Amino acid sequence: ISCISPPHAPGLVTLALHSAETFSSIPFLYLNVQFVIALQPSLGPTKGQTPISVIGSLYNPGSRYACVFTSQKGLGSIASDASYQQVLALAESSTLVVCLSPAHQAQAVFMYLTGAETVTQGDSMFAFYDAEIFWFLPTLAKEQGGTRISIQGGIFRETPSLQCKFSETLVSATWISFSLLVCRSPAMSLGSKEVFVTMNGYDFISAPYQLATFKDPILLTCALIDFTESSASVAVVGRFFSEFLFCKVGEYVSTLSEFVSSSAVLCRVPASALGTAANASLHLSGNAIDFSDGCPLVPNASDANQSTQHRALLGLQAEEATSTLPSASEGFKRLVTDVLEYERLQQAPRPLTGLDLRFDLINPFTGTDSNLLCEASSAALMLAIPPIALHLRLANVRAIDPLSQAEAPLVRVVHEQTITSEPLHLSSQTAISALTSDINHGKVCVIALLPDGTRMKHCRVVKVLRISKIILDGTKCTFTRPLAP
Repeated sequence: ISCISPPHAPGLVTLALHSAETFSSIPFLYLNVQFVIALQPSLGPTKGQTPISVIGSLYNPGSRYACVFTSQKGLGSIASDASYQQVLALAESSTLVVCLSPAHQAQAVFMYLTGAETVTQGDSMFAFYDAEIFWFLPTLAKEQGGTRISIQGGIFRETPSLQCKFSETLVSATWISFSLLVCRSPAMSLGSKEVFVTMNGYDFISAPYQLATFKDPILLTCALIDFTESSASVAVVGRFFSEFLFCKVGEYVSTLSEFVSSSAVLCRVPASALGTAANASLHLSGNAIDFSDGCPLVPNASDANQSTQHRALLGLQAEEATSTLPSASEGFKRLVTDVLEYERLQQAPRPLTGLDLRFDLINPFTGTDSNLLCEASSAALMLAIPPIALHLRLANVRAIDPLSQAEAPLVRVVHEQTITSEPLHLSSQTAISALTSDINHGKVCVIALLPDGTRMKHCRVVKVLRISKIILDGTKCTFTRPLAP
């Protein structure tokens, strides 16, 4: 509910809301003087340059103001403070004045707003801090996010704007002490990511090194292939394995005993860690903190039936089980052979059948793939210099492996045909533009022929947005062009 206040003499009144069944009220203050309500943010680094919003009322837009920083309480005491600092401020609206904090030693000071007219205000405080990050752990985080990151440094302040940033992604942070923060990593792509902390939402403190991400290993089967009174070897088959994994059984954690491939590893664990065979399970982790789901241990991996299970899990043709039971070492060798054969088949050239066709529609202003086509419908846009030609450019026609979602190597399109439906039009330069039509959706289809004669077709729906403004709103189709004089 919103309403416009009527004219009234300065003073405190009651603002009431009355409905059929309820009656509620709050105090409402009429002012005839410039008045400071709050500072946002109320803290910043000692290096300065933090934009401070002085929120208030009855400011004169365009007028010159000054933000005064002093250790003395009260505007009348500034003259006695030889170290006070004053910076230029500008009224951006009747309720907002903005200034940049100066460089200052780590200290909480009073901040006052001065101008040509008297500004009514309380004793607002602004805190200058000097903070840094010493280290963070772990240095590896799961690609899908959720890793608990502990950040050691100082001096950290507990504020509503306390956040961590991983590259460009912000997440909330939990304040533990002046020297310790904790945050959860967001979902990120594989690679190295910069780590930051902010206490005011504007200024960011960078970590001295970067965070790396890893794919969470997927465990398909785990089997005991060698067991003695003191220890046991566990063969693990799955996906996304690396040489730097950690094995965990119960509370026991160790590094890998042997890395075979990205689909097979060997863990060595003490027999005491196994507990009872009925409930023993193994977990893998890329950082010794975030462990995979448990994989139940199969007591006898050397059984021929178990080898058949490995083959089935790996997508290979299952062989008929034999009654001969090989030794434990032979069982692991068989397992390794299965895995390597599986990977060999994965890397071998595949027939072109089963691929998916994909293509991009590039927005010329952003250079990114888009399903949104902006059509200039106003005369002002049509007269812009240079003229605005809005279109989507067809590019990167490719064949995709539906399993890995990667572009199929060594596959090229021999011939392609592009067709469009109303209200779309295709030019000879493979540019998709909009026709004059009341229909606001169209379809772009590409028919492609591969070298082996495989014919594929893929279509995308394109939404047409009619534009009547020079500067468009939002994250889509944003552009600015000067008009003709």
